Amino acid sequence: MPTVFISHSSEGDPFAAAVLDRLQSLMKTKNFEVLVNLTSLRPGHDWERDIERWLDSCDAAVVLLNAKALQSEWVRHEVSVLMHRKHMYRQGNRPELFLIPVLLGGVQARDVRSAGLKRLAKLTQFQDGSAEIDASVVAEQIAENFTTTLVDGSNNDAMGEWIQRIAYQISQVGHDSRLIAAARALEIGDDEVSNVRLWGGSRFLAERLMKSRLCRHTIDAVAKLTPFMSAEHCRTLVEEIKPTWVDGEAAELILHTSPTDRLVALLNARWYETGMEYFARATCRARSGYWSTVVGIVPGAQPAAELLTACLNALEGSFIVDPQHALSEKAPSGRCFLVIDPNGIRLDVVAETIREINKRFPWLGILLLTGESLPDGATVSAWQLSNTVALQPALRESAEFTARRMVKELTALVTQS
Repeated sequence: MPTVFISHSSEGDPFAAAVLDRLQSLMKTKNFEVLVNLTSLRPGHDWERDIERWLDSCDAAVVLLNAKALQSEWVRHEVSVLMHRKHMYRQGNRPELFLIPVLLGGVQARDVRSAGLKRLAKLTQFQDGSAEIDASVVAEQIAENFTTTLVDGSNNDAMGEWIQRIAYQISQVGHDSRLIAAARALEIGDDEVSNVRLWGGSRFLAERLMKSRLCRHTIDAVAKLTPFMSAEHCRTLVEEIKPTWVDGEAAELILHTSPTDRLVALLNARWYETGMEYFARATCRARSGYWSTVVGIVPGAQPAAELLTACLNALEGSFIVDPQHALSEKAPSGRCFLVIDPNGIRLDVVAETIREINKRFPWLGILLLTGESLPDGATVSAWQLSNTVALQPALRESAEFTARRMVKELTALVTQS
């Protein structure tokens, strides 16, 4: 959940206190964690240390500038730290900080300069509530600068982190006009396109890219961004977006059982890249806790034995497992999967290899590519595997071919940037 820090000196000022109270409520409805010294500090804790930690880590900040705040040494300190963070972001060393100074109670920009807050006074996005008599209206005007977090209830923390990584890459573009062009390429309506200018705009666009499921609009939108990104950020953005075409409901079945259940997931796909993208979609491209590698061979005279050897070599190289002591080996931390590409080997022969792998490595998951169609129940039963699951809904006809073409076009944007 994103955090917003509110700097204030509202004690004894009913209007500033009313703005603060209403703003806290509004930001919570937008799924922000509000950090403010009247409500968030726990009794008995070192409150100065807590505030310093908030200042150093918050995603956004609001400074309520009434007359008392201009004279408050603590507010001045908070502003100094926040302005330093903005400067460090411009130097490329810190995460972006969105900061809104708000004028209250007749305070003007010249008063901010006179109070010695010259760096703050240079900001162009002052929110002027100095002449407003309704505190709720002022709070609503401030809150309108923030987009609502749009992750739906079905998403977990891993999904949120995935979206945040995409949002970070988008934020490197640095041009609102390019973000708006990308939004229009995604056919985001006029009533929402201005959201990309607000705090959280990069995340708003990241969520829409995710939901577009790697269609023509996705390629067009990313093409609006990549010319304004470094090669590294461009490459990372493309890698993050690649698996978004995969059906999440089907991909999640890869992880639906415990690691010790000898799971064999069946996917009607022909390209090993598709299998890896299903795994990436299932794990939300998690950076840790999951491991996968592809196994495939050119079949020879003894395809079952050759495939088994290839699997053992892959386990030894990718998961640091000693094939000679498999049964006594403790399972690696996290969940490990082999993506097996039969490459012309009959599936019943592949099943023979999988049975042996299951015996030696009960903690290992298998994702088996079955070609254009899924085998029927009788065929799967004859394989005598412990725990099989078909990834449903299955790939529709030509869907994989279309996805591979889209991924190729998306990847080409890296070389063009």
